[in-house]
Amino acid sequence: MEKTIYNLVSNSLGYEFSHYFVKALIEEMPNEEIIELAREEIKRIQYFVRIEADGWDYWKSKEQRLIELIINLK
Repeated sequence: MEKTIYNLVSNSLGYEFSHYFVKALIEEMPNEEIIELAREEIKRIQYFVRIEADGWDYWKSKEQRLIELIINLK
């Protein structure tokens, strides 16, 4: 879960920041804000989830990780 949260926050910044900055930012963020980032990411990948070929599971797996993250943070 930590890696998923880190990637969500890091990608949402738009610029590359140090690992320590991103970690400090995560510690200050409320769960609701992280949940909102996860929901936005799910919306962005929905197309790829639908068209992903059988036998491939990158996007479906990513979607599942995000859903689990939302459930765990609620």
